[in-house]
Amino acid sequence: GQSIGKEPKKMVFTCCVVNCYNRSGREKGVSFFSIPAVVEHQGDKTKELSMKRRHEWIKRINRKNWTPSKYARVCSDHFLCGKPSMLYDDTNADWVPSLKMGNALTLSTGNGGLEARNNIMKRELEVAEAMLLLSAMGREIPSTAAGIIELFYRYLPFLSRESGT
Repeated sequence: GQSIGKEPKKMVFTCCVVNCYNRSGREKGVSFFSIPAVVEHQGDKTKELSMKRRHEWIKRINRKNWTPSKYARVCSDHFLCGKPSMLYDDTNADWVPSLKMGNALTLSTGNGGLEARNNIMKRELEVAEAMLLLSAMGREIPSTAAGIIELFYRYLPFLSRESGT
């Protein structure tokens, strides 16, 4: 049994995204989300959509030879709005994690390291804003980095005019 006055131990989660070191209980304001499960017994459409979503999450996490355990978590830093959208909201940019996915590139720590990091962060923000805008416009968000980059540069002139920059 439990001793009086002792709190039960809480499960500690770490984010499974490569190069993300967020841990539950240590970071304030960071939430952790399970890898979506395949939803059985709620009809074929729900099963198919939940299978697709789970596959996309695992694909984006992009770990070599990795199968997530039931304890695998992705933190809120990887979602535009800080949390995943609902299963049937599959045109929402937050249907899958998309920010700071960790394995796109590794920055060197040479003279330009900080400047490069700042430029990448600025680009990430611009891409996130573009994805939010496209999602709000009802447009489909690409599921690959190459597709997102292509879309970003296609809409860049429009986005620059909109934001006044």
